[in-house]
Amino acid sequence: MGLIDCLFIADDRNLAIFEHVVNSPAPTFQYVKDRLNSMRKDDFEDSGSSKSVFDNLEPVLDIDANWRVAWTKLDAVYVIVAGETFPEYTEVVSDNEDDEEEDADDATEQKQTVTISRTVSDLQYLQFLTDFGTVVKSFLNGAVLSPAKVELNAHNLLLILQEMLDASFPYLTDLNQLQELLPSNSIFNKIISTTKQIQGTASSSINSLAQGSSLLHASSSASSLASNNFQKGVLPASCIYEKSGNEIPWRKVNVKHTQNEMLVDLVERISWIVPASKSPKPAYGASTYYNLGLSAKKNKPVLATIDGTVYFNSSLSGVPTIQLVLNLNRHDLGVPSFHRCVDTGIWSSNPGVVQFIPPDDKFTLMKYKINLLETESPVNIWNYMGLVDVELIGGLGVERNEFEIKLQAKLLNTVKFIEDLKVEIHVPKDHTVRGLRITHGDLQSRNSVQEWVFDKMLPTGINCTFRGQLLRSGGDPSTFKPDFVTVSYSNKGSVPSLIKVDSMKIISGGSTNVKPYKGVKYVTQTNNIMHR
Repeated sequence: MGLIDCLFIADDRNLAIFEHVVNSPAPTFQYVKDRLNSMRKDDFEDSGSSKSVFDNLEPVLDIDANWRVAWTKLDAVYVIVAGETFPEYTEVVSDNEDDEEEDADDATEQKQTVTISRTVSDLQYLQFLTDFGTVVKSFLNGAVLSPAKVELNAHNLLLILQEMLDASFPYLTDLNQLQELLPSNSIFNKIISTTKQIQGTASSSINSLAQGSSLLHASSSASSLASNNFQKGVLPASCIYEKSGNEIPWRKVNVKHTQNEMLVDLVERISWIVPASKSPKPAYGASTYYNLGLSAKKNKPVLATIDGTVYFNSSLSGVPTIQLVLNLNRHDLGVPSFHRCVDTGIWSSNPGVVQFIPPDDKFTLMKYKINLLETESPVNIWNYMGLVDVELIGGLGVERNEFEIKLQAKLLNTVKFIEDLKVEIHVPKDHTVRGLRITHGDLQSRNSVQEWVFDKMLPTGINCTFRGQLLRSGGDPSTFKPDFVTVSYSNKGSVPSLIKVDSMKIISGGSTNVKPYKGVKYVTQTNNIMHR
């Protein structure tokens, strides 16, 4: 009984193009497809149909009382795994050995039966499928996985699965370890090409003798070389027939770089939902077109969160231990999600200090979430809303059938431009927007959505105003105002939480002769900013 007893890869015509049985007995692809077909709610035509059997199905499901199936789409193919279903509870019988030693003459054995749960999380299947897809894409140099590509690289897929699975359970899933254990695709191509040349230039009998002699000679030479290296204290390189002994599986062994550098990208995505403001009293004789400032009194948002991600790009020789110190700006990040290379004990005792041995590439070091509405210390949440502030006001004009969107791009020394700024205007059904006065940008219609679009790079420190009104389907003005507006933009040089990197240094390991280059980049992005 295992988590993954077989793996299939199918095309969009529901035909199997790769099969690998990890443990017998295992269901066939035809049986799995038939069971999935019977579970679909809509009609399904067989392999001649362009509709996949996996459409409208859950990613993990039991196809019968014995088998559980999980699937995912990877580029142009479907990857399916199947394993036996685990019983919900299992009885474990334990012998009381201490009592047996004390009462050796007592023939009655004291046994205790305990019932334990054996539930398996669906995330285990989905995580393996994700890891498998990452590894396969890496070994194929990022190529799009098509049915033809799968058939051409079936030998690579087989070797990958031999290492990733052990006794029907995920074993080695780290990309760095697998790259050490498995030969590259270029080596396979060279072996296959050489073999074809030998077969084409010699007869089968002579070729058999020649191959036998060369294999014996190569085996003898390899054994002699390995023995000599071992006696000299030189450890053999990792190969496919032995598991990697690397104590740091996420980092390659013997990493060397001519230019050492470590780069940090701190990216935060803001989400805001601000309720509607009360319409102001009409002020006759004054033009609000020249009143570009936002209202001093603002409604408290019903949602105010910041999702942060710290990316780290390491190009360092050796096995360095890095200490990254963050200035949290009085924010309580709770328990962030860390990469497994991070020493979480140091963070627990000293929040803001991240100590780790990095992988040799760009990776996600940590993720965190800040809920500004649940902060214990009193803070002004408007200080953490980002550089763009928006306000929607309705009921303007003499007949109170106009609305106004005010936008303010705050001035900050570290930020020069606001990038890709746009405001989507969501209106009631059968209504359109007519622009009356616009200080910056232009009103555009895309996919039935009205957008107030600005230049690609908008300077900071300016106020923008859009004055308009809603028109009914017949063209008559309406007293309604837009239901809400959404804002999207990005900027470099700051993050809304004002979290900063105080220091970044190598505290042990690494190259002592080379001073690494250090770089930090701050990026703000929008996730969902809505003003009603």
